[in-house]
Amino acid sequence: MRTQKIAAMVTALLAVSVPSALPAFAQPANDTPAGATVISTLPFDDSVVIDDATTDALDTALNEQCGAPATEGSVWYRFDATADGGVLVDVSSSTFTAGVLVTVGDPAEGNVVDCAPDILGFEVVAGESYYIMAFSDTPGVTTGTLVLHAEEAPPPPEVDVTVDPAGTFTQQGSAIITGTVTCSSEGPLDFSFIDVEVTQRVGRFLIRGFGSTEFVCDGTTQTWSVEVVGENGLFRGGKTATVTFALACGQFSCDEDFEEQIVMLRRK
Repeated sequence: MRTQKIAAMVTALLAVSVPSALPAFAQPANDTPAGATVISTLPFDDSVVIDDATTDALDTALNEQCGAPATEGSVWYRFDATADGGVLVDVSSSTFTAGVLVTVGDPAEGNVVDCAPDILGFEVVAGESYYIMAFSDTPGVTTGTLVLHAEEAPPPPEVDVTVDPAGTFTQQGSAIITGTVTCSSEGPLDFSFIDVEVTQRVGRFLIRGFGSTEFVCDGTTQTWSVEVVGENGLFRGGKTATVTFALACGQFSCDEDFEEQIVMLRRK
């Protein structure tokens, strides 16, 4: 009897002293659109362990419009827009490479707005509900912590371009077009540039060429100069028709401006 009691005590002690081999994770409450976490205010931050999150047929169907390498361990969020504007969603701080896909209205209807790895900006319209699917975009990576940050997107940059009415042409037959550009932005820019198209009638021929340059969007007015080489001939002195296009794009949106201007070319 005493031996049996000792054996029982040892068994009980072992059961208490030996920890579980693996931690237990519960399926995320926002594993499906029906349980989507509501983003009620911006900025918004959340993190969730995706170890027991599932990937289903809806994920696959939506990703046919997106083309992400995978939608492993997807979880869902919902944003109800109360005003027109834009939202930035950032999942780049997750412990795995992550992606974002957004639908307007019920995801089952398949109205995909946009998708992207790491960071996605999208426009919202007051009164609409937007569903955000965040996921591991690496096939087979189904564990880790998804870290999501959402905030209002900055307004689009503002760009204004002017073209000088007088330009020059070189001995080699290229046209030099100049002007000014003013650009301001509240957020970082992905790119900004000016494209110039020049056409000139020389005898029976219409000479056409294109050129471009980049500019810095820092709120100041800057001068710019573009050399345009004719694609089918040489530019000469006289009138030319120019179309100048300026574009500045941030993470979320772009702004553009263009000018049509008759430019008189003189020898440089």
